[in-house]
Amino acid sequence: MTTTQSRPLELDFAVDGMTCASCVRRVEQALVKVDGVHDVSVNLATERAHVSIDPGIVTAEQLTETVSKAGYTPGTIALPGASLDLALAAEPAGEVTFDIEGMTCASCVRRVEVALDKLEGVRSSSVNLATERATVTFDPAKVQVVTLAKAVEAAGYGVAA
Repeated sequence: MTTTQSRPLELDFAVDGMTCASCVRRVEQALVKVDGVHDVSVNLATERAHVSIDPGIVTAEQLTETVSKAGYTPGTIALPGASLDLALAAEPAGEVTFDIEGMTCASCVRRVEVALDKLEGVRSSSVNLATERATVTFDPAKVQVVTLAKAVEAAGYGVAA
């Protein structure tokens, strides 16, 4: 008898509220217990979780609920093939990269990413301390580039022209 297994799907999403290595461990341990989750990696500095799942077994709602029950706030998790994902795929995506001034450590990176990820219309943000650059993927119908820059400035950092 042969069983068909879905191809693993890699997901990356924000997890807000972590403050230490114990928080990371708690989120990782909670997610790895979910049936259909193959691999979990949580990064405290960026407040993001990377999860490898079987999309035929795990739902975005299960992952969201698991992170919430662990005591943290998950970002939006969208699985391909879900109605939410189809709506997102139909919307045009914008991407912008800009220089950030004033970051000195991983906590600075986290603050900038959290500030950007909280904006409606931001799909993902990635901030690199070494290059002092932020790359943001967003829905231009919901958020403007100037709003992204203002969020970075409100977090206490500068945006280079």
